[in-house]
Amino acid sequence: MLDRPAFIKRFADEFELDGLVGTERLLDDLEFDSLELLRVALFLEIVCDVELPEQVDYESLCVDDIWHYYQVQATRRDETLAP
Repeated sequence: MLDRPAFIKRFADEFELDGLVGTERLLDDLEFDSLELLRVALFLEIVCDVELPEQVDYESLCVDDIWHYYQVQATRRDETLAP
């Protein structure tokens, strides 16, 4: 599982963002469009092996929120797989 700094770096690399700190909102600050939001969901599914909840409020979603979803789901997955 990636820690927060590693996750933010991986996210920044994936979306070619410089100086990402985590508090940026996807729509307002990064100006993501619907295609980039789809890429966020695919990033989580393919790269991180987790899924965003269907009822995500994209209006206020920030990079740290995505990190939180990743962390919670990855922890649950790891606990389920543990012997």
